[in-house]
Amino acid sequence: KFQKFKKEDDEEGESQGSEQNEDADKTLPPVLPDEGEGDVPKVEKDNHTQQDQVEVNEEGLIKNEEQDQQLRTPEPESEPEVEEEEQEILIESSSLPDMDHEWNTGNFDINIIRCSDCHLHYDYCRHSEDEYVNAFNDLGNEISDKFSGVSIIGNHERPGYLGCFDVYVRGVGPMNKRDGQGRYFLFSKKLAGKFPKAQEIIDTITILCLLYGNSEKLGQAQKEFKENYRYLIPKADKGKHEYPGDMPENLKKQPALKQKIKPQSDRIMRCKNWGCGQEYQEDKNDKHSCRHHPGKYQFGSRHGLWPESWTCCRAEWDSLGCRKGFHKGVPATEFVRLCINHGEPNPDSFYPDSFCGKPFQEPENKPEWQVTAEDKEALLC
Repeated sequence: KFQKFKKEDDEEGESQGSEQNEDADKTLPPVLPDEGEGDVPKVEKDNHTQQDQVEVNEEGLIKNEEQDQQLRTPEPESEPEVEEEEQEILIESSSLPDMDHEWNTGNFDINIIRCSDCHLHYDYCRHSEDEYVNAFNDLGNEISDKFSGVSIIGNHERPGYLGCFDVYVRGVGPMNKRDGQGRYFLFSKKLAGKFPKAQEIIDTITILCLLYGNSEKLGQAQKEFKENYRYLIPKADKGKHEYPGDMPENLKKQPALKQKIKPQSDRIMRCKNWGCGQEYQEDKNDKHSCRHHPGKYQFGSRHGLWPESWTCCRAEWDSLGCRKGFHKGVPATEFVRLCINHGEPNPDSFYPDSFCGKPFQEPENKPEWQVTAEDKEALLC
């Protein structure tokens, strides 16, 4: 009995499943739009599928381009780009800081660390101490001529490396650029790879005097640092000396070597080689830049034995140079200005921690500054 009922239930389940599969195989007719909304293409019963006759979307609806355009949200129109006009910044000359006549007469210290006892390491360094003594004295002469109250101290600390020549001031300058002993280095031969130019050191000291007000206030700030932070200053080395420095007794000289160092300045120079005379940038000078005549110009023999020409190529005066090489020139314009722009003052020291101090040449065509009444009111506010 039980097997009979079970067989009947299985037959009923199979018949219901076959009916559901037949309903699923039947394709539903497409949903047509209402009357008046557009022409509907006629659908003919054919062996082909419905998608071959009418374009149908993914949801099984007939595509209608007019309805799609009405339902689409209009995109916002992009505003036309307006070109911003560059505004010229007008600066009044009275807004620049004024320096008093005695700005460079104050007392302050400058330290120079130079290589010493060079006879002990002459065998593997091959440099002579007189070169460093002369560089120390030459730099001291230039600085003392500009700042009458300066005290130049040599080798307060022992040189940190062979061939050392460093210049620094203690207790002044940007706080974020000082070391643990309060030293602000103006120059380091280890980084530059050559001896310093006196004008670069003087320019940096001038900027420091301008930031502190004058050289007297610079010296006062230096004195206060030495009194308050005496524990940061090491004891003087036995090789400490004053300016000017004396030549050592044990001296070994090295023959002079010509070393070409590529300049870093972009100032305009004028070549003085015969046949060239062109202007060029100092940092863009290579061995093929100049066309010149290495010889002399002869104005001819009184008896007509040889013509008037250059001795190197026997060409005329206006001829192009017969040899290529480096430019050898002088500054086209010797008057150079110094940039005095500086950053915001440090809240701890009340002095700025950054400044420009780069030299630049003034253009030939100077712009005429025109300050209006509105600009004056803005500067006074």
